[in-house]
Amino acid sequence: MGVGGYYTDPVVLKKLDSRSNIQLKIHGTATSTPLFHPKLYSFQQGHFVRTLIGSMNLTKAGATQNIESMLSIACKQEQIDQEFERYWNSSDALPFASFDLLNYEVKRRTVLAAVKSANATDMLDADVAESAESRVEVNALKEGWSTFLNGLQNSQNGIADYRRVLSVRQELIERDWSRDLTKTELAIMFGLSPYYAFGHLPALNQNQSKFQGPENLIKRQQIGNALKAAVKLTHFNAPIVEGIVRQLLDVPFCKAALTTRLLVLARPDFFVVVNVKSFKGLQELYGFKGTNQDFSASNYVKLLQHIHSTGWYRSPEPDDAYEREVWQARASLVDALVYREKFGKSDD
Repeated sequence: MGVGGYYTDPVVLKKLDSRSNIQLKIHGTATSTPLFHPKLYSFQQGHFVRTLIGSMNLTKAGATQNIESMLSIACKQEQIDQEFERYWNSSDALPFASFDLLNYEVKRRTVLAAVKSANATDMLDADVAESAESRVEVNALKEGWSTFLNGLQNSQNGIADYRRVLSVRQELIERDWSRDLTKTELAIMFGLSPYYAFGHLPALNQNQSKFQGPENLIKRQQIGNALKAAVKLTHFNAPIVEGIVRQLLDVPFCKAALTTRLLVLARPDFFVVVNVKSFKGLQELYGFKGTNQDFSASNYVKLLQHIHSTGWYRSPEPDDAYEREVWQARASLVDALVYREKFGKSDD
């Protein structure tokens, strides 16, 4: 798909990307020229191939309202493959996982708000005009961020301890996972003093021998590989994220609390902790399914998608340095709103 002129609705992109049977690439950028404009639809069942080529955009107006011209042909698969692959394999086609959707969404919102402010929506296609957000809606996102920030600052544990943990997270995430963990790395990994935030797991620490020594090399490397994949994510791609979560859950002793703690340390902008002290709060705020005992990768991804759809999460990056630091870790800091006990009092 193309995103030229900020016409393509990011909601549609998210919905397409959320389907496990769809592969999506973005051709060019919102400002690149020439505009990516082909309309090519190919359907195959068995050996039969039907191809549609014409003027119709994949929009509500294009499919149901406009006068369009489409040529329907039956052709050999190799003919249509050649035409499709000319675009699919182009150096201008970016895998959706590498597409900066958040930046596109924020800039698109600004562009369309300016169009509405200038009373020029008649120059947009009906579908685009309908999705254009006003300044009031943009301000609502900022207001949602302010409410979220105030909630964090007034939470039971505050966010100072969370910031302390996040400040040392690279020490654990970027370590050589082929080697045994140091005392400090174990403290960060299991939430021992003074790193209680994001889960307190002393019981797991008592089994640290399960992660140490040459006999547990494969376990450590599996953890390291999963965290490396999480760090490399440029966009929240649901199937890829679910695969990363499953990879960690497959490591013995990596249950919900440790798996999600490690993911939070790898990408605090994407992930949130699930443990015995937080799952009820996550149920209340975001409708999280199940408990920390029957934790599943698929339900966790749905929770993250819910969080990522909220106004405060989608708000533009703040200019203030402190707020920017919090914004860059905003998903992980949900824990401050849902954690039900003082840090360090008992196991998570």
